[in-house]
Amino acid sequence: MKQELRQPQSLANDSVKVLFIAGPTRSGSTIISNILGQIEGFFHAGEVIEAWDRGRIWKCSCGQVPHECVIWSGIFKSLNSSISAEDQAAIIRLRDKLSRSHKVILNHSLHPDSSTEDKPAAIYLDGLAKLYTIIKNRTGADVIVDSSKNVGYADTLSKVAVIDLHVVHLVRDSRATVFSWSKKKRELWQMNPLRASVEWISRNLASEFMKKRRPEKFINIRYEDFIENPRRCLGDILKVLNIYDVELPFLSPHEVIIKSSHGLCGNPGRYNHGAEKLAIDNRWKEMKKTDGLIATMLTWPLLLKYRYQLKYA
Repeated sequence: MKQELRQPQSLANDSVKVLFIAGPTRSGSTIISNILGQIEGFFHAGEVIEAWDRGRIWKCSCGQVPHECVIWSGIFKSLNSSISAEDQAAIIRLRDKLSRSHKVILNHSLHPDSSTEDKPAAIYLDGLAKLYTIIKNRTGADVIVDSSKNVGYADTLSKVAVIDLHVVHLVRDSRATVFSWSKKKRELWQMNPLRASVEWISRNLASEFMKKRRPEKFINIRYEDFIENPRRCLGDILKVLNIYDVELPFLSPHEVIIKSSHGLCGNPGRYNHGAEKLAIDNRWKEMKKTDGLIATMLTWPLLLKYRYQLKYA
């Protein structure tokens, strides 16, 4: 039996508190991360999983390419000076291998030690420790908000000794995510209903497995509940971090002020700033009947678990 991937505790220095948004894509993580990033001491880093490749090419949410961004240009400069190009390539390969939901469920990973077989895993964990430490030092953040959503990646982060990981498992009605995936969005691709449904199932199941291992640092949030009562849900998230009495960026119960941030990759909504009203988008209820039927038939057990109605039309 292969041992579990884990960084030796001796490598840990000052901890880096990371609030990770986990779960299926197209579930509303952009607006939640944007709002969290407005809280004093929080830095919305976007999809940090992409920091080794796509995150260096796609525009930062501030509108600048990363090498011109006031934040990420310095982060990447420090990262390149501390990790060789060869090791960064190894990190990308192992990230792509381990960042799968079924890896969380099967717990199929390597334990880094001095052996040749485990050297890539040790390089990967050490690289992640350096990346998040550099982000913390460059931004001065108390909490790094990572909206990568990839549960396999979150599972790897939980093995990095320097990272104090807290997870928000964000859930949205599967039919809504399937509908969103059917629409072409800037910088994003499309996905058919079958694949999108399977993705929704696997990421939610993997998140539930993570919750069993670290329930005290884990919270489930339904996107629909967040939109209905954002202050309450934000308060619940902050409690998991043991943070209280902070100023939230609300103009009214359902309107927030979003300042320009520095998130990597993700939904084009990350470029939005200014006053933004929070409202449920129910356009998905007019989706093609066949698409809705596929999503409902495949995901109904978890839909019921997360308190969604099977009938939606």
